[in-house]
This record gives sequence, structure tokens and C-alpha cells, in this order.
Amino acid sequence: MHTKRYLSEKNGFSLLEALVSLMLLSVVLLAFLWLFSGSTMRIFTAGRTNSALFIAQQTIEQRLTTPTGGTASSIIITVPNSPSITVSGRTLTAAISGTNASLTTFVPN
Repeated sequence: MHTKRYLSEKNGFSLLEALVSLMLLSVVLLAFLWLFSGSTMRIFTAGRTNSALFIAQQTIEQRLTTPTGGTASSIIITVPNSPSITVSGRTLTAAISGTNASLTTFVPN
């Protein structure tokens, strides 16, 4: 009778309870690791894109100093109940390295 009372009043965790809690903890930690690694990858991608945009912006600013660079173009500004305004100028384009994007700006004459 004494042995039966000891088994029914035992304290602590069983091996099965410990394994289940360890498994749940592992799933939660893996989810956080997946989120962390994805966020880190996106941060590095944004940094590379930002650096490429900065270089493209520098290229356009250097081209602004030459009055003959760029492609001749014009912009038409339309305001309701007013005549249209045409602004002639040139467009400057710089490719962003490592991407298929480019940076374009309009410079009025």
C-alpha cells in the first residue's frame, strides 16, 4: 500500500512530458530562426540596392555637369481650364548595377 501511494503522489515531469515540451520549444525556436534569417537576408538586399542607387545618383550628378549629355525630350504639363505648358530639356539615365532597374531624371533647359 505504501508503494502505491508513493507512485500516485510523485512530483516532477515524466520523460514523455519533457520530450513534448522540448519538441514544442524546438518548433518555436525554428520559427524565430526562420524569421531572423529572412529578415537578415532582406536587410542585406536593401543595403546592396541602396548602394547601387547611390552610385547611379552620383553618375547622374556627374552627367549634369556636362550640358550636352542625355537624350533630348520634353514634358507637357496640363492643368484643367488652362493652356498646356511644354518644358523642353533632356533625360539622364543611369543603370543600377546588379539589378534590371535604372534611375532616370529630367533636366529642363
